Amino acid sequence: MKTDIEDKVKQIICTILENNDCYDRITGETHLVNDIGIDSLQIMQLVVEIEIAFDMEFDDDDLVVENLANVQGLIQLIDKHTH
Repeated sequence: MKTDIEDKVKQIICTILENNDCYDRITGETHLVNDIGIDSLQIMQLVVEIEIAFDMEFDDDDLVVENLANVQGLIQLIDKHTH
């Protein structure tokens, strides 16, 4: 299941970056800002797109840098809200 979540998150990130070639370069440890250059507006777009894709809503307490820093943090948040 986490692989499905990771695949979907990677697809969403590539869509936001408008870069279909980035998919294979993204891993769980990929830092969204430092490694692939997502800016603050794109992070908020990512949050919204994840909420739509997984039919869930993040709590305000979830939206902290530690949870949004890398792909693995996003996967853990999604897993928390979908199970």
